Amino acid sequence: MTGEWCVRPYRAGDERELVGLFERVFVRALTPEQWRWKLRSGQSAVENVWLAVHDEKPIFQ
Repeated sequence: MTGEWCVRPYRAGDERELVGLFERVFVRALTPEQWRWKLRSGQSAVENVWLAVHDEKPIFQ
């Protein structure tokens, strides 16, 4: 990978890419619904999901 990467907060719709990233890393499936339940169900005033992205594709969560 070449070029810049940055860290940004979660945006609606990111879960589609994040479940694919999860599957590549952990070699097991996770549905977008499971991801939302696990990481977005505990809403707080402070963002708690941050992503490292390269070319707008998540590379780390």
